[in-house]
Amino acid sequence: MGALQAAQWRYDNAEPEDDSDYRDAIQAWVERRSEELLRGSDIVVKRFGRVVGRVDFADFLQALDEHANSRLQGFGVSPHAFGGLVWAALCSPKEGSGYAENLLGEADPRRALLEIADRLLEPLAAEGLLADAEDAD
Repeated sequence: MGALQAAQWRYDNAEPEDDSDYRDAIQAWVERRSEELLRGSDIVVKRFGRVVGRVDFADFLQALDEHANSRLQGFGVSPHAFGGLVWAALCSPKEGSGYAENLLGEADPRRALLEIADRLLEPLAAEGLLADAEDAD
């Protein structure tokens, strides 16, 4: 019985395996694909010739729209932030970043965009990493 108890103790107190390399690879995949998404690309994950996941640029724009709308309904956003953003896009692009900062609630609007893209892509990351490895073979 002593050997069984010792084995059980080792099992119960075992350290988890170090998966930091895997987590780093997942993070790198998400970051690369987020950059692609910000450039207007659709992200499609295929395994064995079959689509197993996708995030279209339209999905990203929808998530960005939802984020901006939720900020507009909250506090701390200028009541004319959206109108100012539209105006800046059409008439004065230099002014756009200030309106975007206000609307997104971030001093670095690009970082906010990347965070939104990351959230969309994280559920695909494990499959995407496998798909990339399969494509490399």
